[in-house]
Amino acid sequence: RSLRPLFPPYGAYTSAAILHDYLWRVLAPDGGISYRDADGILRQAMRTLGVGTVRRWVMWAAVRWGALLTRRSGGRGWWADAPAVVIITLLALPWVTLAALGSLPALAVLTVTGRIGCSSAGAEDGPRGTEPVRLM
Repeated sequence: RSLRPLFPPYGAYTSAAILHDYLWRVLAPDGGISYRDADGILRQAMRTLGVGTVRRWVMWAAVRWGALLTRRSGGRGWWADAPAVVIITLLALPWVTLAALGSLPALAVLTVTGRIGCSSAGAEDGPRGTEPVRLM
């Protein structure tokens, strides 16, 4: 949440992210495509969609870090990209850190007010005259 100013949940890259998730979850586990190639397709798709150079390279570096840290074979081929991933990460780190720190006060306020609202007497019962929804 703290990085939403830099990476909102939706944007010009949304369809590229959906494609990337499909490649990672469906094709890559079966060997239809490598995780590394899926990450490269994400970057190319974002370029086609008009996503800015900095944003697409930072997002690519982020998914490459994710590939390294996953239990799957996503880390295979990671070291070939390591120099670019590390350089992009180091260049982006000041801006990502500032965005995260800038969002923390608002996130803290939302967390506190959410807890206060949920702990109010009767808040768990819902509006007056209604029954709480039971899922199980």
